Amino acid sequence: MSALRVPVAGLHVGLLDLDAFASHYVSKVNRLGAGDRFVVFDPEARLEADAVVVRVSRKCVVCDVTDVRAARLVALRPLWLLQGLSKGERFDLAVRDATALGVTDIVPVGLARCDVKLAEASESRRSRWARIAAESSRQCGRGDVPMLHPYLDVKRALEMVPRGSVRLCLWELATRPISQFAQLISTASSLAVLIGPEGGLDEAEVQQARDSGFDDVSFGPFILRTETAATAALGAVRALWGRDG
Repeated sequence: MSALRVPVAGLHVGLLDLDAFASHYVSKVNRLGAGDRFVVFDPEARLEADAVVVRVSRKCVVCDVTDVRAARLVALRPLWLLQGLSKGERFDLAVRDATALGVTDIVPVGLARCDVKLAEASESRRSRWARIAAESSRQCGRGDVPMLHPYLDVKRALEMVPRGSVRLCLWELATRPISQFAQLISTASSLAVLIGPEGGLDEAEVQQARDSGFDDVSFGPFILRTETAATAALGAVRALWGRDG
């Protein structure tokens, strides 16, 4: 059985007070007590370490940290998700799955079919997305988390993609299947995927993406939910990259 992994900030050797969320997870959810061992990881610093519980109190769990080292499992190739803002938990689910599939950068994008109120609320939601990403990293064994960029309009989001990246735009009206790009994807050193919100991308936005070097591709005849489209596209990339991504 793999060791329990707990995300922390400011990882260092010696005594470390876990925050309220981590303390609850260690002592209440997993019922660890003094002397029990687990692994702590700092996803921002890409570090991990062995830890042992020293004390459990009502306020927090104190652990003793040793052997701080580089995280064993991190994303190796730049993989960008440009995701249209969406209602409810859809964006949350996209962040969760994108993290587990090795995305390095997530950009919330304002598109024609996005609710304007979502853009206004996006900054306050970033802390929630950061927690979701950290939890997803814990669950999948990853030692880092994606960079969560501020909300951007589509023009600025397209300009953010690193030069030399393979660029794919999922569009239900595209005539070329993503399988046609398998060789290109598998050898890409950097890749970006643009996903629309509920209702998808409009033709003007697809043309903007084309003008920025994106190829519009299809995942078949069925219409996918926005969060499902993100998971499907990134899953295809992950399958082609294997353990080298």
